[in-house]
Amino acid sequence: IAYEACRVDALPAEAHDLAMRWVVTDGALYPSIE
Repeated sequence: IAYEACRVDALPAEAHDLAMRWVVTDGALYPSIE
């Protein structure tokens, strides 16, 4: 599953409640649910 790069503070409020790991690539945060 591909995700667009996004800032954590730009995510919907629901996303903050999900159990996710975040990976930093090229200075951008990507959600990782693997």
